[in-house]
Amino acid sequence: MLEIFKNPEILFSIKLSLKVAIISTLLNVIITSFLAYIFAFKNFKGKIFLESLINLPLVFPPTVTGFFLLLIFGKTSVIGKILEKFGISFIFDVKGAILASFIVSFPIYFKTLKTAFEQIDKRYLFLCDLFNKNFLEKFFKVLLPLCKYSFFAALLLCFVRSLGEFGATLILAGNIPFKTTTVSLEIYNLLSEGNFKLALELSYFIGIFCLIFSYILNYFIYKGKKL
Repeated sequence: MLEIFKNPEILFSIKLSLKVAIISTLLNVIITSFLAYIFAFKNFKGKIFLESLINLPLVFPPTVTGFFLLLIFGKTSVIGKILEKFGISFIFDVKGAILASFIVSFPIYFKTLKTAFEQIDKRYLFLCDLFNKNFLEKFFKVLLPLCKYSFFAALLLCFVRSLGEFGATLILAGNIPFKTTTVSLEIYNLLSEGNFKLALELSYFIGIFCLIFSYILNYFIYKGKKL
């Protein structure tokens, strides 16, 4: 297994995958936590339809998700043209890999945290409103302590899903060595080249890594059930 750490392309793909997964997870914490709160505690028109849209990356094949992202953020699209004026491009770029990972992990984080929020006694929120607590105070001082194990589980699920993303990343960011090649794409490349030995070693490494995260995830889930 030490051979994979001597290969510069594999080392780059591991570092890139970790970078993409960490940034994607942070984006979910910042953006999706707020949405999970809104959908858990607020009622509004179109809520079911909007939640159905949020869940689409769960049911879409990853390549279809990547294709739609390409249509939305491509250089010929309206959004793509606007972003290009600011020097921002997601196509064949690391930013595209981050966006793809964020989109495919978004509904997993959202559903896990929303379900946890819905199990919280709403009287706590009533007391927060009574004492004029803002959203950040509610989130960090009340909601998170009450569902911290579910929150950690959502983080881990989001991170691991981002780490293993393949289809959407391939379509949006491409498979450019030393630029956008993540671990999943590197395994695909090794298999395409017929280098089954390195592909197997890298798969073992990722498998062990994910097994550790799976154990930690189940630990938090069982901890949460005992509370």
